[in-house]
Amino acid sequence: MRVLSVAARLPGAPVLLPLAAGAVVGTWRPAGGGMGPFTGAVTGGAYAYITILLICVGAQITPASLRPVAGRVGIILTGATVVTGAAVLAYGVAAGPDGIAHVSPLAVAAVAVSTSPAMWLAIARRHGTAPDGWAGSVASTLNSAPVVPILLLLAISHHTGTVAWRSVLDATLPLAIGAAAGHLAPGCRTMLRAPIPVLVVLVAFSLGCRLDLHFIARQTPTGLVLGVVAGLVSGGLVVTGWRLFLHQPGTVGWAATACTITAPLLPAIAATTDPTWTPYVPAATAQAGVALIVTTLAAPALTAFSARHHARRQHHLDPGGAGSAAQPVTERARLATLTAVDQSP
Repeated sequence: MRVLSVAARLPGAPVLLPLAAGAVVGTWRPAGGGMGPFTGAVTGGAYAYITILLICVGAQITPASLRPVAGRVGIILTGATVVTGAAVLAYGVAAGPDGIAHVSPLAVAAVAVSTSPAMWLAIARRHGTAPDGWAGSVASTLNSAPVVPILLLLAISHHTGTVAWRSVLDATLPLAIGAAAGHLAPGCRTMLRAPIPVLVVLVAFSLGCRLDLHFIARQTPTGLVLGVVAGLVSGGLVVTGWRLFLHQPGTVGWAATACTITAPLLPAIAATTDPTWTPYVPAATAQAGVALIVTTLAAPALTAFSARHHARRQHHLDPGGAGSAAQPVTERARLATLTAVDQSP
């Protein structure tokens, strides 16, 4: 129990622990994990959980809350979605649907163009400011929806048609409905904010139930490489943007290393939009699952390393600390500030 309590305090634990538990269930009962209609609804409800989660988080985004952090949101989306999306498109065109070393564009698109809202909040509370945390949450909410990977894969396969665009609209609507609800009925934001932590756990568990540990073991090397490369590129670009445009250390930008919790489900979603990707779904799902674990572990590690490096550099530049313009705030004060911004209209 003490091990679990310690693990629960680690960044990414709300994702990794239920994901691992679900993978054990999915391996033990590969036919869906459920013993009947009730347990089957829990283990097989990934799509429903994600839809509700997108509605809940979409309700927290309003024009008034975006204005103060628009620059930060733009940096995150540019580095972790636009530039990486262009790289994914180039990879798909150059390598073809099979990819390189059996890492298909389907797997790369699922991992490389998204960030994790939960990881952003966890890291911003320790190493950033309230605007950093809110900007990361907004940007991660926008790029964690499956729209961008679907559009990239449609462009790579040159697939167009009514079914494809209906699928894009289908992937966009939950977030749009939530945003509209939060704007038209501000009172519902608090109600829709409450179930978000529980939904994150349910999404992770139900996604884990779709994974087979035996198959994941075979895909671990490629998934590991995918996670490391995608995470370093996304995080590095955001950190660079933080330093160039905000003139800040950019430590919190390493939170962009972690991909969205829904990454293992995106290959199946994309295949429903464009059936040409169907043969690549099993391998891409396993690779995305491994990459999710790798990036979730790497984000706090890179952030801590960057924070220590910045602290040593500041100490060498100003050993006495007298020239520091601002002293670090306590964890409790930072958490209180971040919570206040998160609950602002």
